[in-house]
Amino acid sequence: MKKIYVSLLALWMVPVLSYAQKEEKLKIFKFDPLPLTTSALSFGVESFNAERTRSMDIHLGLRYKKDNSTYYYETPVGGEQLDPFTDWKGFQLTVARRFYVPAFKDRDPNIFNQETSQSGVYFAPSLRVDFNQNEYDQSRYVGQYKQETNTTEYILITDKGKTNYSAVMPALNFGVQFSLFQYGYIDLHVGGGIRFQSENTINKEFTGVNSSYYRSGDAINNFILKEGVQPTGGITFGLRL
Repeated sequence: MKKIYVSLLALWMVPVLSYAQKEEKLKIFKFDPLPLTTSALSFGVESFNAERTRSMDIHLGLRYKKDNSTYYYETPVGGEQLDPFTDWKGFQLTVARRFYVPAFKDRDPNIFNQETSQSGVYFAPSLRVDFNQNEYDQSRYVGQYKQETNTTEYILITDKGKTNYSAVMPALNFGVQFSLFQYGYIDLHVGGGIRFQSENTINKEFTGVNSSYYRSGDAINNFILKEGVQPTGGITFGLRL
C-alpha cells in the first residue's frame, strides 16, 4: 500500500513540477505607442523558452477613426445640408519568432536596475496580417460660373462608398531589449518587409461631371495602405508578467 501512495504522489508531482517550470519562463506584456499615430491601439505578449534563447512575440491592434470635419464644402442657399465624413475601422495581428544571440541574459546591476539587469539582441522573422475598412461620404456642391447670365450655378456631386483592404506582410527585424527598474522593459527594433494588399470596393456611388475629389493624405494612407517593400521599426514598453 505504501508503494501505491508513493507512486500516486510521484504521478501527482510530475504535472505540478512541470507547471512550476512553465511558470518560471519569462513573459512580458507590451504596449506599442507608435500605432497610435494611425489611430490604432496595440498590445502584445512575448513568451520566452526556459533558456531565453527563443521567444514568440504576438501583438494585436484595433483601429478606429471617425472624422466628421476632414473636408468642408460650401452649401448654396436652399441646398441640401451635407454631412461629410471618413470612417476607418480595422485590426492587425503580428506574430514574430525571435532568436536571441546568444540569449536574453541576466546581467549585473546598473544605473536603471539596482538588483540585476537583463538585456539581449535578436533577429526576428515576422508576419503581419491586417484588415482595414474605409467608409466615407464626400458629397459636395461644385460651383460653375455661367458667363451668359453672370451667375454661379451649383451642382450636387454625390461621392460616397465603402472599401475593404486586406493585406499580409512578411518581414525581418533586428532589435535590442533591456530591462528598466527591474520589472519594466524597453524594446527597439528596425528592419524591412514586403506588403501585399487586396482592395475590395463593396459599394461606391458617384454622380457628377467631375472626377472624385475624395483624398486622404493622413497617416493611415501614408503608412498602412502602401504596397511593396517597406521599412519596419518601432519601440515597445513592457512589464514582466
